Amino acid sequence: VDPAAIDPDVLGIQRDDTATRANLVASARYTLTDTAGEELTSGSSRAIASFNILDDEFATLSGSEDARDRALAEIAQDIRTRIAIHFVDRPPA
Repeated sequence: VDPAAIDPDVLGIQRDDTATRANLVASARYTLTDTAGEELTSGSSRAIASFNILDDEFATLSGSEDARDRALAEIAQDIRTRIAIHFVDRPPA
């Protein structure tokens, strides 16, 4: 996943314009090729994970890193599932 493909999006705003909650949006593109370099399947995946924005910078950083890890794990599982479906739908040659 390209780090540029991870984008925080503020959700909660207090009356004094401070943010209290954010969504982290991560996306990735994948391509599965055979040994000859021919594309078998490709696609993209996207995941959203939320975290709290707190007064304590360390807690906010920890929360955002956890959200990133959760989003990337979700993307990885989605890609694994899509690749598995590709092979189930096509009998071995």
